[in-house]
Amino acid sequence: MITPIFASIFYIAIFLFLGLLAGKFMKLLHFPNVTGYVLFGILFGPFCLGAIVDACTGISDTLGLSTFFLGTASNPGSIISTMDISFLSNLALGFIAFSIGGSFKRSALQKTGKRIIITTALEAFGASLFVLVALIIAHFIAPDRFPLPIVLTLGAIAAATAPAGTLLIVKQYKARGAIVDTLLPVVALDDVAALVSFSILFSIAKAMTGGNINVYTIFVVPLLEIVLSLTLGAVVGFVGSSLTRLFHSSNNRLIVLIASILFAASFSEFSFFPKGHVLESFAFSPLLTCMMAGAIYINLGKDPEKGNESLEKYTPPLFMLFFIISGATLDLSIFYKDVNMLLIFLPIAIIYLLMRAGGKYAGAYLGSAMDKEADPRIKKYLGLMLLPQAGVAIGLATSAGQSLGGNILGYTYGEIIVAVVLTTTLIYSFAGSYLAKWALFASGEAIRQPKTPNP
Repeated sequence: MITPIFASIFYIAIFLFLGLLAGKFMKLLHFPNVTGYVLFGILFGPFCLGAIVDACTGISDTLGLSTFFLGTASNPGSIISTMDISFLSNLALGFIAFSIGGSFKRSALQKTGKRIIITTALEAFGASLFVLVALIIAHFIAPDRFPLPIVLTLGAIAAATAPAGTLLIVKQYKARGAIVDTLLPVVALDDVAALVSFSILFSIAKAMTGGNINVYTIFVVPLLEIVLSLTLGAVVGFVGSSLTRLFHSSNNRLIVLIASILFAASFSEFSFFPKGHVLESFAFSPLLTCMMAGAIYINLGKDPEKGNESLEKYTPPLFMLFFIISGATLDLSIFYKDVNMLLIFLPIAIIYLLMRAGGKYAGAYLGSAMDKEADPRIKKYLGLMLLPQAGVAIGLATSAGQSLGGNILGYTYGEIIVAVVLTTTLIYSFAGSYLAKWALFASGEAIRQPKTPNP
């Protein structure tokens, strides 16, 4: 007899092995591991391999695959109901946000200077602005096909960048120069813009789907979420960093870090106001809370770099599970089940894909052009290296998928957002890595490695 606990543990083991295979496969193709995790999650999920099993009903019934496999299109609950996806999502997002906060070391920020901040603000804002304007125009043309909650949420997510593939290419070809030096701090900063804009716009989107539009839901709730989440994160970070000075063992300090992240992330699941209260939609943001905790820790903690290095040794399995399950929950039937749904989904995805790319490039170009002393190659090539999206974008989309209502032809707004982000993530991963490689060689910052002669 297959119990839910057995199924959960068994699936976790399967997912980890799939993740290892995905990472190996992506390494052969010179693409980031996260692309493989999402891709393998899709392939082995209920809506791809599961759908094939579903079509072979006689075989699956005989072998028990319909309940023992990774779910089927008709019964996706065997993967979703036996594992608390919401809990795993918030936990993974907490660790991701904490690592982002860890990049805000005071000394490093002082070195980056005003130019980096301006470039980051413009490329992140440009991506969001381009997506928002294009989708809002589409909304006024066809409001039923481009609902405002989807428009607002995708506009916020567009700011996020995760150029893991770009950084791999930088290391592979030993790239050095002004572009690379600008790229690294920009990447660390622009996810913050995505987290803050998501907190504001997603609160409005949720209020719109719940039919509860008022001053509190549009202005008070987002402001409270940002201010109180950052305040809680600062408190958690201060207490955690103080405790790291109390304990001398690296293992104990690691426990303090993990406990601090868990504490900060747990508040996102706590309901502070009863139903019917004007502030019932308020909740702490695990992203902002953990990001602030990470920023405080990196500046006040005892040997924070060593602590982060220890933490990074234990997070890969969690991130791997998160991205694989995110891919597995992508309902591929959105592509083939209903032609009308496809006609709604594709325009949204295409507009998001093109406008985000255009906004990133235009913002990076303008931000670099404002600094007359900047290397002219930066404004020409930097934008091409900011296209990939992965960790934070998928995490924000997952949050939207869990809590955003609304409905179009049987699909919630959240499900459509997840489908758009995951689909474009795969496209950006492959196309973005190619463009980044081309930009590095075109700019002259990459060193072409000689081919090793065959023995």
